[in-house]
Amino acid sequence: DSVPGSLQAILWPLAGAAVILVLGRLFPNWMQRLLASACALLSLVALWSLRGGAGEPVELYWQPINLLRTSPSLDPDALAVMVGLILSGITAAALLGIRGSDGAPTPWPGLMLVALAGCLVAVMAANLLTVLLGSALLDLALIAMALSGRGGSGRVFERLVVPGVLSTLVLFFGAMQMDILTGTASLSARTFPAVVLLLLAVAGLLRLQPLPIHPRGLNTPQPISNTTSLLLPNT
Repeated sequence: DSVPGSLQAILWPLAGAAVILVLGRLFPNWMQRLLASACALLSLVALWSLRGGAGEPVELYWQPINLLRTSPSLDPDALAVMVGLILSGITAAALLGIRGSDGAPTPWPGLMLVALAGCLVAVMAANLLTVLLGSALLDLALIAMALSGRGGSGRVFERLVVPGVLSTLVLFFGAMQMDILTGTASLSARTFPAVVLLLLAVAGLLRLQPLPIHPRGLNTPQPISNTTSLLLPNT
């Protein structure tokens, strides 16, 4: 109860991903899918508790390192909670549709949870630094997804990973410029310098490039049910 609901919504997918990616080979594929789906549903439950506007801003201090004169912080407003509920629900359903080929283990359930956590960090972010961290988490998941594809196709890596990494780099420069020009990277700032708005627009367009994402498009060995697909939002 002492952990804020917005933070719980992020920690559940990360905890599930850690268990699946580290110990996944000890569990059959169906158990991995159920565990991953359960973690996504726990994230949904945590967000559901915030639907009445009870969510409070959460600041994560990481001193003595003080980057951009601010710390990562979450501000789960009504729109962020609604988007998070949709993402958690879609992910929970999609995870049940992933299965390994001939019983072979697949990292996709764990990686999808990492991607979900990154998306939730980004949509609930209160400042550009937190958006940057969410984007980086998403990049880690996408890089691993591309590398886990059959043959490690350079075309897949170029289509899936490169735009996301460039988006994160542009976000970093945008956060730096925001901090230099206004003294804050908060998304609630009254004014945004034109150069920062331009960088954010470029970052958003880059993030949209690989969408929609589907395991079949990655030439992965595991199929997925026709009724589910993995759609990752822009940040």
